[in-house]
Amino acid sequence: MSRRTWHEYFSSTSETDIESFTKENKVSTYRTEHFQAGKTTTYRCTEYRKCPLCLFQLKSKESNNKFTVFKSESHNHDQRNDTSRLKSPIRDTVRQMSDKGMIQTQIRKAVSVTHPSLTVDTKIKNIVQYSRLKTLKSIISIDDLQIWCNQYLNCPSPDKLHDVFVPYYEAIDINHIFICITTRQLLSACKYSSTLAIDCTYKITYNELPLLVFGTSDLNRHFHPLGLCLISTDE
Repeated sequence: MSRRTWHEYFSSTSETDIESFTKENKVSTYRTEHFQAGKTTTYRCTEYRKCPLCLFQLKSKESNNKFTVFKSESHNHDQRNDTSRLKSPIRDTVRQMSDKGMIQTQIRKAVSVTHPSLTVDTKIKNIVQYSRLKTLKSIISIDDLQIWCNQYLNCPSPDKLHDVFVPYYEAIDINHIFICITTRQLLSACKYSSTLAIDCTYKITYNELPLLVFGTSDLNRHFHPLGLCLISTDE
């Protein structure tokens, strides 16, 4: 392998200027060495894993409270490594579709039109889930939610079979929520069986919190819901 050639590229007395300069050149720290004269930091392209032909590097040398940056090679992103991941442009498109509210089925159909050779259902699902996790909205007002639950804590009178009430709840923040909602009429189905069936659904609330539905079944295998719970996690 040929020896690298370095050329002076930039200098400053401020370390902040060096940090800004390296960000502008799209490099990340590769190696830091400490010498008697000062610190030497080598940077390499942030895309070096994806683009094996990109040999671009910067080297910052500190001496007498002055920073001098040297440059070697240039950015070269013409060739990308083969990877099992979706290519960046496709991932960006999937994220944009997800941010606009499209569901996974719609996104898969759209991607299959623009890229018919791709079979990437699982990868699209992972990108959508990760994107929505990063943009998970916080509850607008946890106090309002607590006030609502407190208003419906008491069990209604026997003649109000279909009035909703909250027998139990915890509402601390977006990551700590458990709210059970039911009615007298729903709870009356307990007499059909002692077996409890539980299922969970997602993506139907503003915050994409899991909604747990629980109930029982009779001898004819008819399902009778007992209530539902809004929860922060299904684990």
